[in-house]
Amino acid sequence: MSDPVVYGATYSVYTRIAQLVLKEKGIPYRLEEIDIFAKNGPPSTYGERNPFLRIPAFEMDGFQLYEASAITRFIDDVFPDPPLMPDTAKNRGRVHQIIGILDSYAYRTWVWDIFFERIRVPERGEVADESKIANAIPQADICLTAIEDLMGGRAFFCLHRANVGGPSRSTDDRPITTHAGGEANACRSSALVGVVAGDVGKAKHDRHPFPS
Repeated sequence: MSDPVVYGATYSVYTRIAQLVLKEKGIPYRLEEIDIFAKNGPPSTYGERNPFLRIPAFEMDGFQLYEASAITRFIDDVFPDPPLMPDTAKNRGRVHQIIGILDSYAYRTWVWDIFFERIRVPERGEVADESKIANAIPQADICLTAIEDLMGGRAFFCLHRANVGGPSRSTDDRPITTHAGGEANACRSSALVGVVAGDVGKAKHDRHPFPS
């Protein structure tokens, strides 16, 4: 069996999801860098791996996949130890529900409408669109509240150990002393308040100008 190949970019949230699953399984793999935001776009042949020109894509022993959710499920099926999904149908359903919330509702709002606008735009010397951020806050807060409610105060989504659901956001919250006015004050999450205020996201890692 040849080592799997992940086609994606280190700045990509979804590429990292595939990488994290492989790392958790202890599976050696190779990352083939694909920059979908390159000036001339991704390599011309990349459309053969994903006709939508999104990342990541995946190949193992000639079998090709794209879409992070399909890739991670495939890896978990082929390499069952350690299992990354809960062992009951109800808990698996809950994990998929939360992943669906993140993919369908949270990602665009959190990453593009708030983080990119608040953090990345000023880094390029441009002015953030405050109306775009303000309009995104209600949806962002709904997402955070929904996930927090589904967590039920647990450290992990469905088990007392790590799984693909990941750790509770509440374990990573830290006090934010600066806030950005009324719209930030209305947020239940200190993490969200921090991004709105521009207090987080200043780390020196992954300085690519775009999220993915």
